[in-house]
Amino acid sequence: MSRAASTAKALPNEYPLATLRSCESFRVLLPREWRSYRSPQQLAWLSKWSQWFFAGTLLPWGEKLLVQQRAYPLWLGLGRFSLNSQGFPDPISVSHLSLAAQGDIAQQQAITQLVSGFISPVCSTLAAVAGHPLALFWSNAAVRLHQSMRRAEQKQVSSHLLQDIFSATHLTNGERNRLYQPFITLDQAHMPAIMQRRHCCMRFHLDQELFTSCPLDRCPTSKL
Repeated sequence: MSRAASTAKALPNEYPLATLRSCESFRVLLPREWRSYRSPQQLAWLSKWSQWFFAGTLLPWGEKLLVQQRAYPLWLGLGRFSLNSQGFPDPISVSHLSLAAQGDIAQQQAITQLVSGFISPVCSTLAAVAGHPLALFWSNAAVRLHQSMRRAEQKQVSSHLLQDIFSATHLTNGERNRLYQPFITLDQAHMPAIMQRRHCCMRFHLDQELFTSCPLDRCPTSKL
């Protein structure tokens, strides 16, 4: 067998989105490199993993809901994802099945199901594996959903339902809303206001630098 064929055979197959509902099934997917990292680097790697995962799921979800008034039922775990050579989810294929979500009531119900049936269990799994509070992963999810809202707004459609969830401190069932305000706006004298993440994504432990929207003043791992 050629080296290329051997490598191809060793690459992971596709996995169902439901894999993220269980710590045990998710840990099986972690690459050997991750296991060699120290705890801060493991956390940063998982944060990056979640950013890729939510980019592939929540970015198209929010835009489809607002623009086409249809919703991918991610809470049913019908989509699939592959892992690239570094162990990150790429690409992600959400189910072609989508549900009609016309009108505020239907769209609100879809958002509620997304939060409780998809975002919540995924974040719980990642936080448990990372041994870190939930806020980091919920923030990563909120940022991607917020980006999907901005994309939809560029197409001149109403985004008030997603705006409402980002501005509410609690969900309709009374639980704390962990998607609350993923960004805060900082006014600057004589300069345009800047958008800053509420929570740091912690990737500086891997990248050794900060993103422009990071709430930290300087990179803690920098030698400067």
